[in-house]
Amino acid sequence: MKKLIQTIIIVSLTIIFLVGTKTYSQCRIQATVILDTVCAGDAVLLSSTGGCGYIFESDFNLGTMGANWSSSAANPVFTNPCGAGPVGLHSWVGTTASAKRTLETANLNFSVGNCVIEWDMRYGRAQSSGNCEAPSYVSEGVHLQYTINNGSTWIDFPGPNVNPIGANSTTAPFITTTPGSGGFWAAVSGASAQSNSSLYFWHRYSCMIPPIASITNSKLRFAQLSYSVAGWNTWGIDEVQIVCPTGAVNILWTPVGAPTDTVDTAYNFSFYPPQHLKYIPYDTCFVVKVCDTVNSATDTVCIHVNPIPTSDFSISNDTIFVNTPLSFYYTGNADTNAYYYWDIDNSISFSGQGPHAYTFSKTGTYIISLVVKQYNCESIKTVKQVTVINNPGINESSNDFSFKIIPTESENIFTLQTLGISGKTDIRINNCTGQLIKSFSLNINSYKFEKSINLSGLNSGIYYINLSNEKVRTTRKIFVQ
Repeated sequence: MKKLIQTIIIVSLTIIFLVGTKTYSQCRIQATVILDTVCAGDAVLLSSTGGCGYIFESDFNLGTMGANWSSSAANPVFTNPCGAGPVGLHSWVGTTASAKRTLETANLNFSVGNCVIEWDMRYGRAQSSGNCEAPSYVSEGVHLQYTINNGSTWIDFPGPNVNPIGANSTTAPFITTTPGSGGFWAAVSGASAQSNSSLYFWHRYSCMIPPIASITNSKLRFAQLSYSVAGWNTWGIDEVQIVCPTGAVNILWTPVGAPTDTVDTAYNFSFYPPQHLKYIPYDTCFVVKVCDTVNSATDTVCIHVNPIPTSDFSISNDTIFVNTPLSFYYTGNADTNAYYYWDIDNSISFSGQGPHAYTFSKTGTYIISLVVKQYNCESIKTVKQVTVINNPGINESSNDFSFKIIPTESENIFTLQTLGISGKTDIRINNCTGQLIKSFSLNINSYKFEKSINLSGLNSGIYYINLSNEKVRTTRKIFVQ
């Protein structure tokens, strides 16, 4: 089966673009599925991330700071001069001279409390001067600060200055397994120390906004308060978010246009897409909705579901004479583009739907099996048994054969059945005076043989069915109504 990791995002949010900054509604959600193409009955894990309470997000992807920032005195650039960031463009500080290096938000309302700011950050790593020169003195690190008096006083966030834990890499995506917190991140000196410090690689940071700053008019800023030379000691930030949880949040997954009624109320859940009733591929989509008492947001994720083919097949008989061909062919629901894996007794292989024929040269019991693959989905194996016997060479005086004429539910239609008779055989139908009414020949190539005979055109009365070949001559009497 194809194992392709893919995220399908169709966001249904109220978004207002403010010169490079997205101001979201209070809720947001993102749906993800690891496998977007599966076989019917496979387990599918749907995941979502998000919640309610988003009041600020800035990604700099339009090449400006955006309207949610009241000041960008740091003269940042947005051309990614030191390599790719987490997503699109980012704000890079230190490549141009500036009186001070601060990135300051507009006044924000944190009065709901328990607000958190998250962002991606890295310091330059180059050991020479220029666009990517590394901050190398302890004091040249970046501060995260708040003010509750419109900038008259700026205070570092409290808490331990813990660096994030995650793989250091220059290639996106940049993964952080444990966000750090605090108000200042001290630079380190030397190429060796910097190459082992998460500060010098893109990582995700997270800090609780101090309770004292949880008022209606607060500001935050990123600030590099000490640097050696204008145009050196560079750093950048990206994907800034501020979240203020608004209380109880509800999640609901709902199927859309799919043959399933599965719903769930967790961020992540598994379901098993059913087989389509017509054994055809189909798409199934789910909408995930997150909401609080006021706001909501939705996202949609879709999965392509392929059918599991059946491996049904038919054989001409389950008991057959030695050196007599056995016929077998596919009777399931797959098409000619599927792959058919036939096996006879773990030694003989065939492909294609058939019909196929195989002649057994020895007596015994043999196993015929079939597995079908279509759309990278595999059927359950179907197995049938065939018994191969010697031709007994019977005659009229032997009791090793049987010849019957069996009435059916349809009037004047009979089943001619033989056991132990083989080869070219003549059938003659005579009336009670011996007149020949009908004749035909049969090629009997299996131990058990059946053929339907329609006598509905005959007058009512007694008739005789005569069977004869090189070894057998026998007669049966029937009554036609």
